[in-house]
Amino acid sequence: MSNSLSHIEQPTATPEVADVDFMQPLVWLKHGWEDLLHASFSSLSYGVIFALGGFLIMKFTQGHPALFTAAISGFFLIAPLLSTGLYDLSRRIAEDKPPTLRHSVSEWNVNGRARFNMGALLALAALAWHVISTLLFQMFYEGEAPQINQFVREVLFSDEYTHFVVAYLVIGGAMATLVFSLCVVSVPMLLDRPVSASTAMITSLRVVGHNLPAMALWGALIAGLTLLGFATNLIGMVVIMPILGHATWHAYKDLVH
Repeated sequence: MSNSLSHIEQPTATPEVADVDFMQPLVWLKHGWEDLLHASFSSLSYGVIFALGGFLIMKFTQGHPALFTAAISGFFLIAPLLSTGLYDLSRRIAEDKPPTLRHSVSEWNVNGRARFNMGALLALAALAWHVISTLLFQMFYEGEAPQINQFVREVLFSDEYTHFVVAYLVIGGAMATLVFSLCVVSVPMLLDRPVSASTAMITSLRVVGHNLPAMALWGALIAGLTLLGFATNLIGMVVIMPILGHATWHAYKDLVH
């Protein structure tokens, strides 16, 4: 699709949303792995970038648990937008075209205005969560500012901060669910079709509404695998993030017709 996509007249037809089986997210992961093998160099290049981003988060937030947790959440929020190159690689593989790193980078300016609007929304969501996270720490966490590992042990493995953990999970989970619902297919859709950010987000909400069980599983898999990437000192991130990016493209193609 041409890089002039953003200049094409916006279509008026609402995209058709499909229903999928509960276990379909596992099929998306399988396809994501296959795309990674097909375009190993290009895919792993993006994985290295994600890992470096995670490394910077961990390095510059040591001793600042509130900033660390907000940064990790922000990482989850902007990851779909950062995966645009991976979506392009999967699309080119499906079209039997060379999945080159150079071409995938060039696709970042496709549908530029809509992508900018989506990025602005995600940035606002990340900023809002940072403010909320800081307030929750001030309200419920009375300890010093320990290293991250000490903080996790202190908060999760004692009953002293139960209220903090519950409040953090409830509020953070609600925000994460909303953002996930708005973005689950909207970002790859902006790459693939000349639609506005609002049309893409509305379509994404419809996808979630039609496929609640499958989307719940898909969201859990994304969160769990991303956390696994951090838990492996970011080594696993090099492989996990490309697989998730490719899988997200296949999710979009299954869910939006």
